[in-house]
Amino acid sequence: YLKKLSNVFSNKSGLLQLVQTMVTFYYNLIIRFVKFIFGGGGGYNTFLNSSKFYQKNESKLSKKLTLSILKKQKIISLEIFKFKEKESCLGLSFSWDKDKSYFISLEKSDSEIYGELKSLLEREDLLVLGFDLKHQFKLLSDFDLKIKGQYFDNKIAHYLVNPDLNHDFKTSCQTYLNYSPDLNNESKVQVCME
Repeated sequence: YLKKLSNVFSNKSGLLQLVQTMVTFYYNLIIRFVKFIFGGGGGYNTFLNSSKFYQKNESKLSKKLTLSILKKQKIISLEIFKFKEKESCLGLSFSWDKDKSYFISLEKSDSEIYGELKSLLEREDLLVLGFDLKHQFKLLSDFDLKIKGQYFDNKIAHYLVNPDLNHDFKTSCQTYLNYSPDLNNESKVQVCME
């Protein structure tokens, strides 16, 4: 056993493999611990027990990189909220890949990020998916932003398919995605990214 271990440490690829294995082991251990402590949401997946990837982009560089990747997409999902404490700031969450969500904040004074976002949303070949897009459009119009491409509103679709059910976000997520968003959470960023 010691001889095998010394071979691993003398070989760079073996050492890298050992480190990757250890990181994976501890990551899975932490995930199991969080699931054990916080549990699920009555059989539904939640923010704490999902295997989704959430990235909050705060630096100008990370916002620009996120927007540059967004510009290559033909279909995106969008969720927007307005910060209560900062009237001149929007929180935007985007998704274009399964189980991944990216968050950026937009301030009116940040003309460079604003310009890139405006050019993205004004693309006529862009399909925007979202929930309660009427509300999203109102928030965008406060910033003189407009979606010029096509869009699909999940809330309207849910109403058309099941007119007798409740059409709120949580009910739709539980019914179709087996997912229960934590809408009581204080972090609007987390709720937006779910």
